[in-house]
Amino acid sequence: MRAPQLVTYAGFIAYGITVRTSNDIELDPQQAQRRQIWRRFYDEGLPARLAANSQNGRVVGVYTDYENAARGAYTITVGVEILRADTADTGLHVAQVSPGEYLRFSAYGMGPDALVAAWSEVWDFFNKNEHPLARRYERAFTADFERYGDPERISIFVAVKRKLGAGSSPHD
Repeated sequence: MRAPQLVTYAGFIAYGITVRTSNDIELDPQQAQRRQIWRRFYDEGLPARLAANSQNGRVVGVYTDYENAARGAYTITVGVEILRADTADTGLHVAQVSPGEYLRFSAYGMGPDALVAAWSEVWDFFNKNEHPLARRYERAFTADFERYGDPERISIFVAVKRKLGAGSSPHD
């Protein structure tokens, strides 16, 4: 994984299926839900169905509704980045990703193992606090997302906010 980049993102709506889980649940293979929701997303043909709206974009995994930051439950919406939701399609969830500052992490590889490794590096980045951006910004726990579409590459966008007392220079 390369060092993250600070980006300002315009925000979007994701439309898809959702599940409530936690890191503790995901560590137990008998209870883990992340892989199952992705499997369901593809088994039900949702990428093709949602892409029928010409305004729709890439496949995304959106993490919202964080309970107690990293230590509690959160909601995952697996869907498509859209400009408008088709309200006639019942049973689908809308997740809002607000405009703001994000750290974009890029990881290479495909499949669940590559994703787990990428998120591990994100956690290490914030826990070690060694990089200048990690000293200036902390996770906001509003909405984070994974964006797919490039071959062999996953982009993870983590919502951030400036740490109290952090200067404006990237080297503070």
